[in-house]
Amino acid sequence: MIPPLDWIGTYAPAALAVWRGESPFSNPIYFAAPWATLPLIPFALMPPALGRWCLLITALCSFTFVAYRLGAKPLTMMLFLLSSPVLGDLLNGNIEWMPMLGFILPPQIGLIFVLIKPQVGIGIAIYWFVEAWQVGGIRQVAKIFSPVTVLSLISFALYGFWPLRFLETLAMAKRIQSQTDFVVDYNLSLWPFGVVLGLALMISAIKTKNSRQSIMAGPFLSPYALMTTYATSLLAWINRPLIFFIAWLITWLPVLFRILLK
Repeated sequence: MIPPLDWIGTYAPAALAVWRGESPFSNPIYFAAPWATLPLIPFALMPPALGRWCLLITALCSFTFVAYRLGAKPLTMMLFLLSSPVLGDLLNGNIEWMPMLGFILPPQIGLIFVLIKPQVGIGIAIYWFVEAWQVGGIRQVAKIFSPVTVLSLISFALYGFWPLRFLETLAMAKRIQSQTDFVVDYNLSLWPFGVVLGLALMISAIKTKNSRQSIMAGPFLSPYALMTTYATSLLAWINRPLIFFIAWLITWLPVLFRILLK
């Protein structure tokens, strides 16, 4: 089985650091929100093979549940789970499934999840902000955003202003690209041109009150996105089989290019 490089190199060491009372950022390649490590600690404490399989099963169940709640039918569910982004996440031990759980939770709790990885959840976070403002102004915004704000402030007190590490993510992506033989970019963000599409999706989502379009917008609004990130965009269309199938085919293009151009 393919070694789960993201789990071995990034998330397991960060979770174990928190377990020891240290900063997750003592692992220099950990860039997600620090609270993401808490549910990962049990997996990191298990024997490596057992922890890897338990994490994979948890991720698979999470992807399946989120897709089901967003309207997946048997065929689209199967294709979603066999998509390049989802398979990449499962095999590498990444945690895109964790912020995606936020899509189906109430906004107060969902924000804690979707902002674990801003490239996954920034679109719906903006949508929830605008929605709260339209419903009840600043008071409603405070009500919806107070849990994630308090949690963020606590994390800043413990670990410093860690969102600035996102800049290090971009630098790392460039370094990996320069040191490997990837024929397709490691960082698959469409930045800055994708921002136009992302903003168009956000405007449409707000005007039509369709949160799914804001879910799709996330990866296009971020300067950093791996292939696994685009599982977000697939989820947005999972109740629209034709559009979903076209998007599903597109997610396999980078993999095909790597095979053909290698």
